[in-house]
Amino acid sequence: MNSKLHIVCLDAPSPANYGGAIDMFYKVKALAEAGYRICLHYFRYKPGRSAEGLENHCEEIHAYDRKNFLASLWDKQPYITGSRNNQLLLRRLRSDDAPLLLEGIHCAGLVPHFYGTRKVLIRMHNDEAAYYEALAEHELNPLKRFYYSLESRLLHHFQSQLPKDLPLACVAHNDIRQLRERYGLRNLPFIPSFTPWQELQGQPGRGAYCLYQGNMEVSENRQAAQWLLEHIFPEGSQPLVIAGHNIPTGLMRAYSGRTNVRFVSDPPEAEMEMLVREAHLNVLPSFNTTGLKLKLLHALFCGRHCMTNPAGVEGTAFGGTLHQAERPEDFRALVQKLWEQDFTVEMRENRRIVAEVYSNRRNAEAISAWL
Repeated sequence: MNSKLHIVCLDAPSPANYGGAIDMFYKVKALAEAGYRICLHYFRYKPGRSAEGLENHCEEIHAYDRKNFLASLWDKQPYITGSRNNQLLLRRLRSDDAPLLLEGIHCAGLVPHFYGTRKVLIRMHNDEAAYYEALAEHELNPLKRFYYSLESRLLHHFQSQLPKDLPLACVAHNDIRQLRERYGLRNLPFIPSFTPWQELQGQPGRGAYCLYQGNMEVSENRQAAQWLLEHIFPEGSQPLVIAGHNIPTGLMRAYSGRTNVRFVSDPPEAEMEMLVREAHLNVLPSFNTTGLKLKLLHALFCGRHCMTNPAGVEGTAFGGTLHQAERPEDFRALVQKLWEQDFTVEMRENRRIVAEVYSNRRNAEAISAWL
C-alpha cells in the first residue's frame, strides 16, 4: 500500500496522556506502519502539546488554532465543532482527493464539504451529546453546568443532522446502540481504540496499595475519587493512591489527615506506569456509560486485579475480564476479597481476549477496509 491519507485530529496527539490522545497517537503510527502516507492535521490549544514522536510516521504535519467561543457562534454549531472550522485546513484538504479520517464529532464540521464526493470516516470517541449531558449532571460550578447543558443540546441537534449512512467508527458497542437509536445512524462499525499496550504484563503476586487514576479536570473523575474516599476507603481500610492530572488542592486538603490515602498529582508517564504496574488493585468506577475508559485497558494490560462498576464496562468488549460491583457495600466487600488474593499467571491469561480485540495491527486493517 502507498496511499495518502489525511488525518484531522481534534487535539494535538502528543503527549499521549489521556484517552483521546492515546487513540489518535497510536492510530497514526499503526496506519503509517500499514503503508499509508499520512498527512496529519491537528488543533493546538493547550500548552505543551504537539505532534512530537510522530514526525517519522507522517509526510506532512500541520497545526491550526481553534476559533474562540464568540467567533465560533457564527457557525451555528456546537462550540467543539464550530471552533474547528478552519479555512486553511479546508484548502489543504481540497488540494487532493485522498481519503479523510476525522477524529471525533469535533472535526465533523468538515463533512458537508466532502460527503458524497470523497471517502470520509469519522472516528467517534464518544456519543458527545450524552457525554456533555453527563458532565452537566456531575458539575457543581453553575457556569460550567450551563455550558455543558447548552453544548449537549447543540450536539444533539448537530448529530441528528448527520447523513444517516455516514460511516462513524465507534470505540464501544454502547455508543453504537445509542447513535443508532437516538439518531437513526446506520453505518457504525466497531473499531476498538488504539493503545500502547499490546502485550499482557500484569505481574503475579501482591501489591501494596489500591489505585484510582484519572484526569481530575473532568468532573466525573473528581466525583469518582470523592465517592471512593467517602464510601469505599474509610480511615483504617486498605491503602489508596489517587493519581492523575491536576488533582484539586481542596480534595487533597480535605483528606490530608487520612493515613491510608496518598495523592500523586501530575505524575510523569514513567511514574504512572509504575503506579499501575505495582498496585495490587486498580479500582476504577465510572459515572457515565459513553465511550471507552482507556484507563481500564491500561490496568488490564499492565496491572494486577482490576475492578469497576457496570457503567464502566457497558458496551465494551472486556466486561468479563475484570471484577464488577455496584452498591457501596458490595464494592467494599469486593475490594476486601481481592485485597486478600494474590494475582496469578492464570488470572492474567484470562485477559487474552483483550489483547486480541485491541490489536493495533488488526484495527488498522479494519480502518483500511472503510477507506
